[in-house]
Amino acid sequence: MQVSRKNIVIIIFLLTVVGLIWSRALLSISAGLWFVVALVCLYKKQLNFKHEPLWIWSLSALALWLPGLWQAPFANTNYDLLLSWLAYPAIALGAIVIHAVGVASVCRKIWIYGAAIAALYPVLWLLLHITNALTLIKTGKAIAVFMDNDHLRFSIYLASALLLSFSLENKKIKRILILFFLTAILLLSVRTGIILAAIIFISHWSVVIGQWWNRRNVALRQAQGDKRSTVYRLSSTFYRPSSIIYCLVLLFSLPLLYQKLNYTLYDYQQFNTKGYDPNYSDGVRRAVNHVSIKAVENNFVGGVGWSEINPTIQQYFQQQYHQPSPFGWPFSQYLFWLLGAGIIGLLCSIAWLLFPIWLGRQTKQKAWIIWSIAIAVSCLVESNLSYQFGIALHAWPLWLGIRSDQRNNL
Repeated sequence: MQVSRKNIVIIIFLLTVVGLIWSRALLSISAGLWFVVALVCLYKKQLNFKHEPLWIWSLSALALWLPGLWQAPFANTNYDLLLSWLAYPAIALGAIVIHAVGVASVCRKIWIYGAAIAALYPVLWLLLHITNALTLIKTGKAIAVFMDNDHLRFSIYLASALLLSFSLENKKIKRILILFFLTAILLLSVRTGIILAAIIFISHWSVVIGQWWNRRNVALRQAQGDKRSTVYRLSSTFYRPSSIIYCLVLLFSLPLLYQKLNYTLYDYQQFNTKGYDPNYSDGVRRAVNHVSIKAVENNFVGGVGWSEINPTIQQYFQQQYHQPSPFGWPFSQYLFWLLGAGIIGLLCSIAWLLFPIWLGRQTKQKAWIIWSIAIAVSCLVESNLSYQFGIALHAWPLWLGIRSDQRNNL
């Protein structure tokens, strides 16, 4: 019976990952299944929320909905947003069940390997069509990916898999996957993904180097058994095959990164000289954020309400550029919260978003700290936490990143 229950949980999580990659509908169905499984486990008294601080954090996400509700409490758009944010407690319940039945390690691997399989398609296509890829990136377009061709959220998925790969026990597989995800993120040339990968990589290795330095000092004080110099130890790591391969991949990806940088600078100059042009992706983002900031100036304290974000942006965009806006939301989660719920709603939302950093410091859960910082940075340029993919990519890595050796201390 125990084996059967584990298999059911693994199958539902597999559906979650498949839904994340290929189907929004399946992702929603899997969220409903987590509610059902959790209710069954609660009925059988098989769940314990006492040592789950992330459960309170997940449930409190629904409280962020209230500051943008009172402006138009009966508007349907408000409840669409509520349904999206219900994913936080649904994911929390699913993750608690996963940890309760002891399949967290298996689910973590499903998340990682699912990302690796999904990344094979764009990476192989790029390697086989490098000229076309350079042309796409040069004109501000992105290579086709899964996840409804949402290349930005797809790159965040790869970054989350990169973070979780550091927790794998098999060192050889761990190095291969870390190298693969770094390569895929670089080759896709999505700026947000590259920044998140840099945050993860630097944060992880800063901790590793700090731990190594402490051990080294202790060893030097206790004994002098190893006569090799510190310079030798550090330099020897650069001659590992994985380091050499990664340097070659980095050199190969430089033309793609160069084209992306050129396009970004060109797009920026065009907006400054010619103004809004719908043919330039960054220009569209700047234009939408520009009118959103103007709307915020007139609704700074209470905001316009969640239901009025789209109409307000359309109104100000029409006044500013004399044409409808191609998007009904700002390209910043912080601007979304500020426009919808005002300054109080923004401050409460930021405190909620950064809470896992404090919690991670208290419980020594390094993954919580790194991933929360990465998501907070990504929210500067995207409204990641108002839509289905972004919420799943925020919450699941936090739960999957829990170190088993620290669970008893939570």
